[in-house]
Amino acid sequence: MSNKPGVIYTIEFDGDGKLVRFDSRLVHHPTTPVRFQKLRQFNKVILALSGLLALAALAFRVFHKQQYEIYPMVLSGLCLLTFWMILIFTVDKNGQWMSKEEFLNDWIIDRQSKRGYKYHDRPGCYVITTYHEEVQNVQQLMHYEHVYVGQSLQVFQRLYNHFSGRGNGKIYGDIQSGMFTYVRIIPCRKSRLNELEKQLIAQYKANASYNLTSGGATNWQ
Repeated sequence: MSNKPGVIYTIEFDGDGKLVRFDSRLVHHPTTPVRFQKLRQFNKVILALSGLLALAALAFRVFHKQQYEIYPMVLSGLCLLTFWMILIFTVDKNGQWMSKEEFLNDWIIDRQSKRGYKYHDRPGCYVITTYHEEVQNVQQLMHYEHVYVGQSLQVFQRLYNHFSGRGNGKIYGDIQSGMFTYVRIIPCRKSRLNELEKQLIAQYKANASYNLTSGGATNWQ
């Protein structure tokens, strides 16, 4: 999909072929997708600083003859390093928000080296939300106009289908009408798909929007 502005025309005719309605509407698509990975970037910085702290403590102990109590500092640095590694894993596991444009831009990054979502699919659940206005921060993500929750053994391919018109018709209708679209992807084991889908539908109150059931009805056995 192009990021350039466009115009959507609505034309209706009656049974006799007479024009009864003609509307036009300017549609703007975001030219710069909003990224919601600042926390993850911050984690990486802290992770690097923690490693440097541990190395500095060890170097101080090795190159100074004085008997300083340096081991507590080394231990603190290593503990902090481990803590942030666990936090990064948790953030990744719980799913990152991204715009539709970000997902599609990374669908195929490099065909030769097989980089991109297309080449590394996995089981998981997803949350698709749509908005009339572009989202500026993480807090605004919960103020969506419509929401749809789903699951798939190939979650990246399923999302690509939604965004290219081969998935939920209402979501694609929102996209075609120019609404801003964001997605949260939560990878999980195949055995947890039904349980996680039900939890997400309840959490996002998706039954009041585009989900017709409470989820969890798929039998993977």
